Amino acid sequence: MPFPTSGKGLELLIIQICCGIVVYVSVCLRLWAQHINRKRPSLHNKITTRKVSLHDVLMHVSVFFYTVQAVIVIRGIIEGGIGQHGNDIDQTEITIGFQTWYFGELIYPVLSCFTKTSVILFLQQAYIVKFQTREATNRRYIQWVLYICLCAIWTSSNVFLSASIFQCSPPSHYWMQFEDPSSEGTCSKSIVPTAGIVLSIVTAASDWALASVPIVALTKTQIPWRKKAAIQALSSLGVV
Repeated sequence: MPFPTSGKGLELLIIQICCGIVVYVSVCLRLWAQHINRKRPSLHNKITTRKVSLHDVLMHVSVFFYTVQAVIVIRGIIEGGIGQHGNDIDQTEITIGFQTWYFGELIYPVLSCFTKTSVILFLQQAYIVKFQTREATNRRYIQWVLYICLCAIWTSSNVFLSASIFQCSPPSHYWMQFEDPSSEGTCSKSIVPTAGIVLSIVTAASDWALASVPIVALTKTQIPWRKKAAIQALSSLGVV
């Protein structure tokens, strides 16, 4: 199939490629920083190899799911007519386009769970575990914020995933109704939008809560304000 040249298809394809480049460049920079950090001499001038943490593993899993989602989206743009006018696509493209939407909806909550969990575990390690022997601000408050965010994200994501899977009976009717209008099945028009709104609210609220963790943790520490601001900014980038 040729690249889309009408409607917004080409723009969507370019945006997806640019987002992929940003993700993979960020992953490469993270791997490089981890390599340098693991080979860094310890307090006794001994070079030790640090173990790979759980939040690193989860972030790599997130990149895998993002790659799968990107492939599905690109296929939907090129072969499914996503971003093009309805008059410019045929029945086969409509079917592929709705397949793209369906499986994209399934991957999104899984990707969200792994990404947010990775960020939460990183913040826990940075501001709870490593602060046990140093002065920390509101450690108990931070721990509760992380637990609540983790439970809220996993609960809302699983609700959205279940709603996406069972929005049609049978599930394949979501796209088969366009390939074979006589096929039997039903779909709910409100269950996924409602679950999506709930997930969006929970995600936005948890993002702000997690972004506040570095600010609260370092408020009363003796770290110079320039270094403190840099740490807070870099830690908050993980939430974005």
